[in-house]
Amino acid sequence: MQIPKFAHTLNARETVEALQSSVKGLSSVEVSRRQETFGKNLLQENKTSRFSVLIGQFRSPLVLILLLASLFSFFVGHIGDAVLIVMIVCLNTAIGFWQEIKALTSIEALKKMTESKVMVLRENQEKMIASSQIVPGDIILLHEGDIIPADLRLLTVQGLQIDESVLTGESIPVTKEADIVLSEKTLPYELDNMALSGTVVVKGN
Repeated sequence: MQIPKFAHTLNARETVEALQSSVKGLSSVEVSRRQETFGKNLLQENKTSRFSVLIGQFRSPLVLILLLASLFSFFVGHIGDAVLIVMIVCLNTAIGFWQEIKALTSIEALKKMTESKVMVLRENQEKMIASSQIVPGDIILLHEGDIIPADLRLLTVQGLQIDESVLTGESIPVTKEADIVLSEKTLPYELDNMALSGTVVVKGN
């Protein structure tokens, strides 16, 4: 299976066929296979290791100046001053490291708490799942108030209007159509047969 690069240039039937899916949704076996192939529906992030956070504490100009001062004190024979400066740097580093790790941990916990839910059709049955668990070819059911979990090619709509202000800055909801086919060079804010990730359904389904 090859994910179509420009789904807006295909009609609904062609999109379903290209994704080797069905209007009844994917089977549980196929979902498992695609999850192994494509992974979770999450934005790729650069993971920050604890070691890099620790090293980052020494990149402050003030810390570097203090370390140079401790070396100077050591070489001129002021051992006590050198030790005191090193202790201050270590204390500052420990506090900064602890605060940054605590902040990163809080952010990760918040992400898990705020993960959105989405209704999908699988084996002709409606299921509510975490948005991170959807795969290419899933049939997703959208209703008022839903956050779009991924870029979607619309198959059928009933009075569907979507708030795309997060992408375009335009506050007026966009009316969507499923039956139209657009050219490859259509601009993102003109993709009327698509629902784009992060936008919100304000009316219809």
